Amino acid sequence: MLKQEDIDNVRSSVTMKQVAGAYGYRINRAGFVSCPFHGQDKNPSMKIYDGNRGYYCFTCHAGGDAIDFVRNHDGLEFEPAVRKLAEMFGIPISDGVSEISEADRKRIDEQRAKREMAEKERKAAKESLNQLSADIHSLESFQSNFSPLMDAWCACQRLIDRKQMLWESAFEKIYGERR
Repeated sequence: MLKQEDIDNVRSSVTMKQVAGAYGYRINRAGFVSCPFHGQDKNPSMKIYDGNRGYYCFTCHAGGDAIDFVRNHDGLEFEPAVRKLAEMFGIPISDGVSEISEADRKRIDEQRAKREMAEKERKAAKESLNQLSADIHSLESFQSNFSPLMDAWCACQRLIDRKQMLWESAFEKIYGERR
């Protein structure tokens, strides 16, 4: 029988995006995948949420956390699903016999801290992306007040070009290479 501490470690150590990726599901930019729980899903209808917030299908209404996903996907009971996730992601489980070693606990905490830092960086990059989009829009609106090739128009264009380069860099940081 698993200890609650082990279950909590598994839940907090993997994200739903990691689990979906491990099963080979490709998450689109909006965070959706084709739902594996109902017939042919022509349009992705399952939302994979950031962090440990889980998933939800807007067609068949399946939802839950990473453990629920493994349970439903593989037809497992709760404990075997937790064990499978632990095995998939190298998360040690004490099995009630011995406690998790200090080295393993440290590694789990380091992985959790890295994931939380990456999530904070991603959130900051999204905020930067939104601000850059607003800046570009404002500059384009301001630029429309001038005739092309006037000094003010050219200065606006240089700023727009710089902001667009920054926007593309932030976009790639969040979503990866553009296709």
